[in-house]
Amino acid sequence: MGQISVTGGADSIEAMTEDLHSLAGILAAVGEDVGQAADNVAAAQRQVSGLPALDGLLAAPLADTRQVAQLLAGRSADLERAAWLYQLTEEDFSASVWDGVEQLLHAGARSALTLLRTRDPVAAVQSGLTADPELVDGAVRLLNLRGLSAVAAAFCTDGHAQVQALGRDADPAAAAAPRTISDLIGELALRDAGQDGEVSVSFVWDSSGRRRAIVDIPGTKSWNPAHTSDVTSIATNLRVLNGADSSYEEGVLTAMQDAGVTSTDDVMLVGHSEGGMVAVTTARDALRTGRFHVTHVVTAGAPIGQTVGDLPASVQVLALEGRGDLVPHLDGADNPASAHVITVRGGADHGSIGENHSLTDTYLGLAGDVDASSDPSLLAFERSAAGFLDGQAMDTERYLITRRY
Repeated sequence: MGQISVTGGADSIEAMTEDLHSLAGILAAVGEDVGQAADNVAAAQRQVSGLPALDGLLAAPLADTRQVAQLLAGRSADLERAAWLYQLTEEDFSASVWDGVEQLLHAGARSALTLLRTRDPVAAVQSGLTADPELVDGAVRLLNLRGLSAVAAAFCTDGHAQVQALGRDADPAAAAAPRTISDLIGELALRDAGQDGEVSVSFVWDSSGRRRAIVDIPGTKSWNPAHTSDVTSIATNLRVLNGADSSYEEGVLTAMQDAGVTSTDDVMLVGHSEGGMVAVTTARDALRTGRFHVTHVVTAGAPIGQTVGDLPASVQVLALEGRGDLVPHLDGADNPASAHVITVRGGADHGSIGENHSLTDTYLGLAGDVDASSDPSLLAFERSAAGFLDGQAMDTERYLITRRY
């Protein structure tokens, strides 16, 4: 089992600070209500000030009420301070200057050694970058690549989706209901091996006969920045990196409708790279319109730090990021650490940008490490996804999404 790091999730420090802030707010509101009650008692006391017997009767309740209000306000402030201290401690460690220096030295030394060994400058650059992909975050922010991508997207016309039903997948692997995160990534890899723009919609039935839908969305296959019928192209990447809708998303939604997914079916979207970004925007828009009930999103190697925050807390997100994969860093932002967004980093570093981003070379192994982990947040995610992972039967329909202008 490889080492993994887990941030966010139901059992994380981030979730605890969310709870502390929430509880502090509740106590503050109750304190205000009690304070208002004290003001009401004081007003009543003023009205009976000419009646000594009643005046004395109200004095003790007034003092007690004001004391309770002050106590609640104090406890609320204590909880807020505790929450902020936890967050500041986390941020101080993650933003350490020495960590940044160490990253640069490590990457530079690794590049130099690779160049001496191979005499190959391309291999040397790859070796240095994959040694610490977080360096990409700084470059993206420094060059404002997100802003540049938004400008570029304006010149890459997206068009509209055309969806062709390819029929039921006869591969036995497509009929085996998933049991683990590895199974989910394996089925996504099976779809990734299909045609450019091919996605699938699978229905999983549990022992009670209830069904759920799993949608597999592969990543980029076309690097053509010009007009192309391939929805997995650069034009889609430029759009979804900034959270815009796309013809790829339109096609996924149409495929779901054609397959018979309804607004009452629980849906899990699983995507790799560009497909992970599309999974996030699809979930967001499906929920905003009420068209589909997306409850889970699983991504592998996807830069979703700028967009996943648009999803409501009702959507449980599991984001897998290879330790040596550059692609999740292309938006220059870490995923938000919250109770419903879990980010797992790990996997082997192959020293190759392509292999580190590969579903089969990197993410199947990382998914296996997730399955073997006893991390409480990961166990909580798996419990929340139990309906998708304990099916008795599965049926998979394939669709081909193309773009027209």
